[in-house]
Amino acid sequence: MKHKHSWYLYSLLTKNSISRSLTQLFFTVFLIPVVLICTFYVVYLYKSMRDAELEKVISSLEKTESEFNESLVEVKAFSDRLYVNRKIQSLLLKDYSNIQDIYSAYSELSFLEDYLRNYKEIANFRIYVKNETLHENSYIKKATQEDYERSWFKTAVIMKGHAFWHVTYDKKTNKRYLSLVRSLWSPSYRQYIGVLVININPEIIQKNLSEQLYETLIYFEDQNIFTTVKRISKEEIKEIPEIIRNNETNDKYIPWEIQDNQVGLFAADFYPQDSNCVKFKFVYIIPLKQLNVQTRNNICITLFLLLSMILLSSFVFIIYSNYVKNRVTKVQTGIEKVVSNNFEIEESIGGNDEFEKIYNNLYSMSGNLKTLIDEIYQQKIEKEQIKAAQSEMSFKMLASQINPHFLFNTIETIRMKSLASGDKDVSKMLRLLAQLLRYNLSVKGKPVPLSKEIEAINNYLTIQHMRFGDRIEYSINSNFDMEKYEILPLLIQPIVENSFNHGLEDREKGGTITINLEWEKCQIGELISIKVKDNGQGIHEEKLKEITYNLENNLETSKNNSEVSIGLGNVNSRIKLYYKNGSGIEINSSVGQGTEVCLKLYM
Repeated sequence: MKHKHSWYLYSLLTKNSISRSLTQLFFTVFLIPVVLICTFYVVYLYKSMRDAELEKVISSLEKTESEFNESLVEVKAFSDRLYVNRKIQSLLLKDYSNIQDIYSAYSELSFLEDYLRNYKEIANFRIYVKNETLHENSYIKKATQEDYERSWFKTAVIMKGHAFWHVTYDKKTNKRYLSLVRSLWSPSYRQYIGVLVININPEIIQKNLSEQLYETLIYFEDQNIFTTVKRISKEEIKEIPEIIRNNETNDKYIPWEIQDNQVGLFAADFYPQDSNCVKFKFVYIIPLKQLNVQTRNNICITLFLLLSMILLSSFVFIIYSNYVKNRVTKVQTGIEKVVSNNFEIEESIGGNDEFEKIYNNLYSMSGNLKTLIDEIYQQKIEKEQIKAAQSEMSFKMLASQINPHFLFNTIETIRMKSLASGDKDVSKMLRLLAQLLRYNLSVKGKPVPLSKEIEAINNYLTIQHMRFGDRIEYSINSNFDMEKYEILPLLIQPIVENSFNHGLEDREKGGTITINLEWEKCQIGELISIKVKDNGQGIHEEKLKEITYNLENNLETSKNNSEVSIGLGNVNSRIKLYYKNGSGIEINSSVGQGTEVCLKLYM
């Protein structure tokens, strides 16, 4: 498995250029893993620090609850002292006949002032009594019908002396208070006396709440909110009970949008110690920006360091990649010059690394190649001179190989026709013969227009047609403009002669020769195909194999081969000497079906 992975990495790196492979390696091995690790780390760091900030909020809230509970305990202790005080009970139950007795009784309550001085948590207290004979003062108030209708008053009577907390409104001071409420009863007779309401000093509550990190308020479920507003308006405060009630997640932490800024509510249930009351909540109003400011700062510092590391690494990688790319380019340029036979390369590319050593070897090799090529080039010139002489000789031989039999037969035909009648065909055949002989004797081995070569072939075929009459038919077809191209002379005529001499001469009728010239674009240039096809007797398979083998290997055709003259081998040799690789003669034939000879000329 390890070997397989190594092979995969090797194939991946060798598939592209060095620069691209280095870039892929940098991204896959360094950059992408670093980015992924940094992303997970930043997310983990953000969550951890945010949780730490929330823990800090919870700790502060618990401290607030503890300090607030101490104040409530003190108020509860004060209410217990009043609840069990026999002097207060007897004073409130006694029926008075004159105002002097009332004032005398009230004078015995002077100790209440001392009580209040010892309890800084208490702003004031009220005792709502049923005794109509009493007069109202700072502490005692006659209960009215409106008071009896209040929910907290009814609850106090029902709870038979048990204390609970409520937000009340005091008409005398015209203020709202967080109050401890309980009913008073005579322990002897279990007789109802009144309702005690002890109002907590708002300054103490404000001090406890304002010392916290964030704004804190007290929310009584189904009742009211008691707070000192600092950062948000009263209208926004009124939204808080609705938000808490609609919190479906039952999570203490509730996101909240106010004034285009996102804040969070952290609501925690609170039960005052030793009190049978409806629970209420401490609610922290936390600006999320402020909560996360330290977290964001640390994240920004971390991201800055990571980004700096990535940029620095990328900068170093780019410098090294460009260095490798430049060195490779210099070596590659030297190799390309040597490949293109330009051996004038710089002696050195500088430095002392592996690229310099490779280039030094290249420089030494280029010198050796230059010497070797000079020697080979001299030998090639000598061989080309010999080959040119041989080609000239072959052409002269071919030009001299005009079939005497053809000339004698033609002359004999003209003679017979002239004796038989004074036909105009005699004049035409003499003209065509003169043109053909003039063309064959005028060419010197240099390329001639293809149209001229075809014109000579047409003259030859016309003469043969006039000789044999309906026994021989011919056609010449082309799919391109022959005026644009030149070929070596006397390439096609020997092929056409073979079609007559070895294919059609014995036919009594129905003989045909078709010459098709085709042009096409190919990878190495242009290809002209000249196909000479007859419907003669064809060539036996064994003979065809021998002829094909001899043509492919530039061997002389067998002397006893009656199907192909020596001129076919000369034509093939001339084509291979003059035209590009792949040029030559191809023969397709079968007995009784005729023969097709194709000359392929790659221009």
